[in-house]
Formats: sequence, structure tokens, C-alpha cells
Amino acid sequence: MDKKHNLLRLPRHTGFTLVELLIALAIATILVTAAVPGFSTIIQNNRVTTQANEFLTALSLARSEALKRGRNVTLTADTAGQWQDGWTISDNFGNALYVNEGFEGNSTLTNADGANSITFNSRGFLTTGAQSVFNLTVTDAPTGRSITVSPSGSSSIEKTES
Repeated sequence: MDKKHNLLRLPRHTGFTLVELLIALAIATILVTAAVPGFSTIIQNNRVTTQANEFLTALSLARSEALKRGRNVTLTADTAGQWQDGWTISDNFGNALYVNEGFEGNSTLTNADGANSITFNSRGFLTTGAQSVFNLTVTDAPTGRSITVSPSGSSSIEKTES
């Protein structure tokens, strides 16, 4: 009789019901909707950081090329005053050593003095003898970056409020 009793018992189904699945989906949708605005801020901050580091790398490359070659090397904006459109590193003979295509997105990179080029001499110092400051902003980003090149040629980045 035990065998009959076991045969008549319906198999137990495991899993989720449709109602449970819909509730879980609704909760997940609410959580994702709340997280998206914060995530876009993170993306904008990362974009600013990446672009500032890219420009800082170009400054370091120009300075190291000047030291290596023992002559002036110039970093020049491709579009007057609009550094975000790209730049070229060239030696004092006008030979292009490196060309950058510029930044993607809504970025603005300007020199505080309006300079369209910056030149490092054979010792890695700025030929102007004065510091040069570049300001980077990205539309909708809560912070920007200030990139400072000292007269000695060393560069630094500082976070700024947009």
C-alpha cells in the first residue's frame, strides 16, 4: 500500500510563479532607474580624468622629446585656442613627432592666457619662463581639471568645480 500512496502523490514543482517573477522584475526596474543618474555622473567624471591625463601625457612627451633631442619642441593646438580639437608635437624644424585627433564629446580645453602653443627648450623648461595653465571642462560634468605647467616644465593636474 505504501507504493500506491507514493504513486498517487503529485510531484512537487520548484521554481518561481509568474507573480513572483513580475514582482522581482518591478523591484529590479526601480533599482536600476534610481542608479542610472548616479552612474552618468561617474561616466562624466571618468571622461574628464581620462582627457586631462591624455593632455598631461602629451605635455610630458613634448618635454621629454626636447630633453632627448637637445632642442626646442613645441606643442601646438590644431585650431587656434581650441586645444580640445587636437594638437601636434613638433621639433624646431617643423617635423611632426606626434599628432592627436582631439577629444570626443562636449569637452573644452583652453589655455588661460589664450596661447596656441607651448614650447619646451633643450633643458625641458618653458621658453616663456612663465607658468602656463590649461582649463578642461566637460558639459554636464560636476568637476573639471586645471593643468598647470610650471616654468621648469613639470606639469600637474588639479580638480576644479565646474
